[in-house]
Amino acid sequence: KEAKVKPEVMKSERKKNFDRQRLDRLLKKKNERKEKKLEKDIFTDHVKFGDVVKQPPSLTAKPRKGASKEKPGQKSLLLKSLFNASPGIKPRASSMARQRLMLEERARVVKAYRDLKKLKQKSQTQTKYTASSMNKFD
Repeated sequence: KEAKVKPEVMKSERKKNFDRQRLDRLLKKKNERKEKKLEKDIFTDHVKFGDVVKQPPSLTAKPRKGASKEKPGQKSLLLKSLFNASPGIKPRASSMARQRLMLEERARVVKAYRDLKKLKQKSQTQTKYTASSMNKFD
C-alpha cells in the first residue's frame, strides 16, 4: 500500500504546484491589468461638459526620428568651406555679349530638351495604341 500512496502523494504535489503556478499567472495578469488601467486613468484628460479650450495643447516632447532635419544648403560640406574660405574673391561680372551668348545657348538647350520629350511621348502613345489594337484582335 505504501507504493500506491507515493504516486498519489506525488500527484497531489504536482497538482498543488500546477495550481500555484496558475494562481501566480492569474495574479500577474491581474496586476498588469491594474497597471494598465491606472496608467490610462493618469494619462486621460477628464473634460467637463461646457469647458472651453482657448488653444490646442502644446507638444513638449521632441520627435524620436528626424529630430535634426537640416534645410537644403545648410550642411557644411568640404567644397562649401573652400568657397567660404576666400570671401574677397567674387565671381567676375560677365559682359553683355557673354550674357547674350549664354541666354541663347540656354534657350537652344531648353528647346532641344522639349523636342526630345515630345518625341518620346509620341513614341509612347503610338506603342500604347498598337498594343491596344493588337488586344482587340485577340
